[in-house]
Amino acid sequence: MRTYILAAALLVAASGALADDCALSTASACQTANTLLWAKDFKSALRAFAGKKKVTWLGRATPLWEVVNEAMSGVPDDRAETAPGVYRFSASRYQSAMERGAVVVEKGKIRAAGVLHFNCGKQGCDKAYTLSVILRSKDDAAAGWIEAWGREQMTLNAESGGYSAGETSISRTEVIMTGK
Repeated sequence: MRTYILAAALLVAASGALADDCALSTASACQTANTLLWAKDFKSALRAFAGKKKVTWLGRATPLWEVVNEAMSGVPDDRAETAPGVYRFSASRYQSAMERGAVVVEKGKIRAAGVLHFNCGKQGCDKAYTLSVILRSKDDAAAGWIEAWGREQMTLNAESGGYSAGETSISRTEVIMTGK
């Protein structure tokens, strides 16, 4: 019994150490979007990346950085390396797994973000996905990584079954530039 308790304690300590090593500057040490979201420098970097823009994608006017953060607040995917030294972190929205978010990190900076959502407005929410690609400035490579992530998510929806046609395809892609 002592061996089991000791092993469990070591496992908890090791996982805590891995989470503590996770930061934007050490993105390769972050295993999932959840560990990145809890990194000390992530939210401030996301705020700076997204600027002051507000969107109604999730039903209420909310700062863009909060929408990205919320869209990544649920079950995470494993970190993916989209190019050497470029990491994509993605997750589903907490208690609304059909909406999802992703960020692409390179050299300690957020290079792009994306949100898959059912654009909501005064008439209710769309029945098909919108992919919002968020960039500081024109960046075809980063936009392509987010678009590929969106297509990958639609393929996963289609393969899992139980989704309507609008839930297995992106009806609209928009690019949001947050830089000055």
